[in-house]
Amino acid sequence: MTQTVLLGDLVDVIKGISYRSADYSVKGKGKAFINLKCVGRGGGFRFDGIKYYAGKMKLSQMTNAGDILIANTDLTQDREVIGSPIIMPELGEEACFSLDLSKLEIKNDSKIDKDYLFYYLKSPLARDYMIAHSSGSTVMHLSVKSVPSMPILLPSIEEQRYIGQQLKLIDEKIELNRKMNETLEQMGQALFRHYFITNPAAKTWSIGTISDLGQVITGKTPSKTRGDFYGNDVPFLKVPDMHNQTIIINTADNLSTLGANSQANKYIPKWSTTVSCIATVGVISLAGKEMQTNQQINSVIPKNENYTFFNYFVLTSKKPTLRSMASSGSAVPNLNKAHFENINIVIPSETLLEEFQHGIKSIFKIIETNLQEIQTLTTLRDTLLPRLISGKLKV
Repeated sequence: MTQTVLLGDLVDVIKGISYRSADYSVKGKGKAFINLKCVGRGGGFRFDGIKYYAGKMKLSQMTNAGDILIANTDLTQDREVIGSPIIMPELGEEACFSLDLSKLEIKNDSKIDKDYLFYYLKSPLARDYMIAHSSGSTVMHLSVKSVPSMPILLPSIEEQRYIGQQLKLIDEKIELNRKMNETLEQMGQALFRHYFITNPAAKTWSIGTISDLGQVITGKTPSKTRGDFYGNDVPFLKVPDMHNQTIIINTADNLSTLGANSQANKYIPKWSTTVSCIATVGVISLAGKEMQTNQQINSVIPKNENYTFFNYFVLTSKKPTLRSMASSGSAVPNLNKAHFENINIVIPSETLLEEFQHGIKSIFKIIETNLQEIQTLTTLRDTLLPRLISGKLKV
């Protein structure tokens, strides 16, 4: 029988460390510092967000593998992070967590399964509560005092374990695909280096610019006063969609056909290389379908098919240059279109480009297939989640 209890009856909510930037340290001289940047959209742990901390802390502000943390703050306008849970992975080193997060420590006498709790916190039931108890315009803040009062639907411990196990199996398959894609991209990087970096013939190739790779398009945001410009027809890419994504097959926001056609010269076709050039500079992805982007992104439409994946890797190799140019003389890093498309690159022969394209396109086809399966599995998990938890789908 399912009962309703308060979250505070099951867990203790522990606040993180109030820190100063002066307390940041380096790896090996401080503890891994888990902060808001470690929380991916909709939950999920981001390893690239880890910082290091050498300031003061309480023992309760330490965190170990398996701990559940939730985000107390959100810098995104679509509220996809606020209240989102993460499960601490095994880091192989000591870790602590910031005031932007809270740790939910299960009480000794609580009859709640940890996996069930994690997935419950990801459900619309919990997300709606978290958002309703958050405030702020530019920066959202969750009322931590309200978290213990959140109602939880609690079936029997056996049902909890079953629900947690089934959803965890889906997540494990998603993670397997993600790791496979990391390996495949590393293989692609190795192939790129073989053809274009360590190749002795590189010394004889001509010097060109990014504009020689294809047409450069700077994105634009349609008028936000026109509600009919937004819908579900055309993916609208923003920088947060690009983090840790080799190929973009899904975006948080979409335009209507009317909105996209109001700036028809901003369409980019599938396999264009997208590069963030304002604020967060040097995030690089491939468009997995026809889409548009906002003004923070410059996209390169391949000159011809042979430039498709060469463009992605050669622009990835230019990240240090992109970031250096964007940061010079500007409070907010900004690399405009003219400076971007005039960055120097080496142009190999068309024959070599064709040979590389032929050898690497099968790798990206597998990456794309894995990403599509991840999207299908994610949809399945998120569809099952509320139905299992509410009891509409019996176990």
